[in-house]
Amino acid sequence: MKALKEYAPQTVTWLLAVAIVLFASSSSPGVSKPSVVFDGDSITVISTPAIHTLLDPSYNVDVLAVDGIRIDKSLPALLLALQSHPFAVVENLGTNDALSGGAHSNWMSSWDDLIQMTRATPCVVLTTVSVAVDAIYGHKSIAARLNTDIKRLAARDPRKYRVADWNGFLTGLPKGDWRTYVDADLIHPTAAGAVEIATLDKKALGRCAEGHSPKV
Repeated sequence: MKALKEYAPQTVTWLLAVAIVLFASSSSPGVSKPSVVFDGDSITVISTPAIHTLLDPSYNVDVLAVDGIRIDKSLPALLLALQSHPFAVVENLGTNDALSGGAHSNWMSSWDDLIQMTRATPCVVLTTVSVAVDAIYGHKSIAARLNTDIKRLAARDPRKYRVADWNGFLTGLPKGDWRTYVDADLIHPTAAGAVEIATLDKKALGRCAEGHSPKV
């Protein structure tokens, strides 16, 4: 059998999604915890251990996360994972679109596609993107525009959309404290940052559950 690294990134994403759907379909019907799909890039990859530690007691957690993935490249795996009808999707994408400065012109339509794809999901947690990516790397306001749309969606439908405000957390810190939560590149979370991201996710999911009775 080939190692995952021998496959193209799109194939790896598809294989991961298939494994997740198969696992979900074979789970015991008596499981009472709501299912949550995490969809993200390397920030989610790094945060996965903390996500499982904080959320496994309350949720059936499936993590779709691929280093360097853009929004458009994440959609096929997400579409497949949605076939298991999770109670919630936690989205943490857009950093790589911002890093490229919008070089891939379909980033905005891909974001719209993601929102459309999750229209039937009871709870969607949207993670804000650090605007440091715009300022230092992309030099365009892509992260800021995504964050504006995230807050607009949450204001329009607060029972469905919840915000894990990673950017708000970072920008609210004293400047000297950033390195506690992000690496020197100011993008990737440290161990403490990963715990904070998982904590933001847990709080957002808890608020979403207040307005819904999740199906199990």
